[in-house]
Amino acid sequence: MSRWWRNPALHFVFIGGLLFMALDLLPHFYGQHSGAGERSTLAIPVNQVRQLRSDFVRQWGLEPTDKQSQAMIRQTVDDEILYREARRLALGFGDRDIRGRLVQKMRAASTETSLSEEALYHKALALGFDDDLVIRRLLREKMRILLQQEPGIQIREKDVAEYIEHHPDRFLEPPKISFRHLFLSARSRGHQLEQDAKALLEKLHNPSVPPEMGDERSDAFILGQQFQDQSRTQIASRFGANFADEIFGLGVGLWSGPLVSPYGLHIVWVQEKDPAKMPPLQAILKQAAYALLEERSATALAAGMRRLRDLYDIHIEGDQPGIAQLTKGGELKNP
Repeated sequence: MSRWWRNPALHFVFIGGLLFMALDLLPHFYGQHSGAGERSTLAIPVNQVRQLRSDFVRQWGLEPTDKQSQAMIRQTVDDEILYREARRLALGFGDRDIRGRLVQKMRAASTETSLSEEALYHKALALGFDDDLVIRRLLREKMRILLQQEPGIQIREKDVAEYIEHHPDRFLEPPKISFRHLFLSARSRGHQLEQDAKALLEKLHNPSVPPEMGDERSDAFILGQQFQDQSRTQIASRFGANFADEIFGLGVGLWSGPLVSPYGLHIVWVQEKDPAKMPPLQAILKQAAYALLEERSATALAAGMRRLRDLYDIHIEGDQPGIAQLTKGGELKNP
């Protein structure tokens, strides 16, 4: 029986069931937190606020602004609320990571070598070893995941198509360009570089030399002479940002330049330009579905946190002038 209970598959099914039960109970939970009309109290010690500010100064080398101070306090408050609500909903029950950490801590602290894993686990709970930074982080993350869920709401293909329609810039394929170039090496030509580039450009124009006939006039270039369907990002990674900006402004079907790169100068023949375009729906359906899901999850989390903050009377304990304060419902204001 004990081997059967330790089966990971059973744990997965069991924990999943608990989460779905918690999701179902969450709306009722919001209304039955600590009694009708009552609010829980969350007091942040002023010394903790000072420590937040000191940590900020240590990391960034300057004092935080009022806005930054409030953001740090808000994050501290939200973390504590998430932890408390996760404990209230028993989201740590059956979690293998939490159980393993408690057993490990108890094994290190206990002198009783004969205790079973189960006994170590329960003893660790009894001694309060679960008030632990790692366990707090795990519980907060579980609570975040719970708040991000939208029970009964499914993402349909119609929803995804509408999301793409409203956010086309997120899915557009960038403009692309195909070109050939003749390279003049700064290392080998030295102070003659610009003069050589000007002379070469004149030869290519009078008479006009087709692109496929120009390669013999180029210095050796390790990346090659021809580039097909290149985006600005791809070009910038090879030739630099200024080169990438300038090449998209060149005309098609003629020798232009010279353009500057970290390697030297380039005489360029643009073969084709393709404007930004929207890919077929099926090609971006999965990407857009993930983006829509993330947006809905973020919205659900923000709404859930607002509801949870409203269950608490939040204040800074032992506050002094100059420290940002919190009012009921977790709203921040300057003193």
